[in-house]
Amino acid sequence: MNLLIKEFSELKNRFLVLALLIILMGYFILAYYDFFLSLIDINSIREGLAAFPLSRYMDTAALIEQLNLMLNDMDFYLWSQWMGKNLYQLIILSTILLGFSSFAREREQETMSFLLSNFSRRHIFLSKILAGGILLLGLTAIGCGFPFFMASSSTYSYTWPLAWAYFWHLGIAAIFLYSGIILFSLLSQDIVKPLILSIFFLILLSLPKFNEALASWYLYRYMTGFDIFVGHGILYQALLIIALLSTALFTLSWRIFKQQDY
Repeated sequence: MNLLIKEFSELKNRFLVLALLIILMGYFILAYYDFFLSLIDINSIREGLAAFPLSRYMDTAALIEQLNLMLNDMDFYLWSQWMGKNLYQLIILSTILLGFSSFAREREQETMSFLLSNFSRRHIFLSKILAGGILLLGLTAIGCGFPFFMASSSTYSYTWPLAWAYFWHLGIAAIFLYSGIILFSLLSQDIVKPLILSIFFLILLSLPKFNEALASWYLYRYMTGFDIFVGHGILYQALLIIALLSTALFTLSWRIFKQQDY
């Protein structure tokens, strides 16, 4: 059996569950916009602002007006609740589930020696990273393309060029996360350690958010497509740097894999 097909088969159920989760959550968020609005009581917010000790230093009327504008802007709702909140978190979850067990599972079950007796190391390595990587990009495409099919029955504007721009940002950043998780899987003797290391990795990547000088290194900014939403378009230079870092991590993983004994 072709090893790549075997890897696809082993990841198939995870992919289907994640794809279903993305579609169902996307439908609920995009189709029930009016329900979301009904949960927000502007009068309660106004009263809360009035009772706030520092309210005398704020223009609460202007704040309420701005809030009303945002709540009635379907394009803002689409970005803030889907691209900028739920979708990128689902893709982060997908990178972990598709990558954490790739090599660690073989070490834990002691099956790598069997694979090496039937396939070259290069074939094994490429099959494993390609299977998860292709499925990850497939999930990203589903998430970025789904709003386009909902747009015909909604009041927001969403075009294929916009979906493509979001896909570039989210997809390349997701592959970077995936490259790190593959490295953790390769270094681990069991499937638990890659999960733990992945969590620390994700936390570490969130730290630039708290430092203005490091804001451009905040990966999740690119995953949410913030710059696309505010009109800056695709940030090719930043994506090139992320792609080069991903390549470096994959190269490091390959060199480690070539030297490992099984």
